[in-house]
Amino acid sequence: MADISDLRPRNRTEWLELAGFVAGVALFAAFIVLVVVLPAFL
Repeated sequence: MADISDLRPRNRTEWLELAGFVAGVALFAAFIVLVVVLPAFL
């Protein structure tokens, strides 16, 4: 098994990439929820 410290971002650039990826996934999920869930309630 890989050591957990190897998975942790090492510098600011990796943190920014990780934050951007998480933000992109969150926005995509929110968009899917708006498109799929809201029409079901309207």
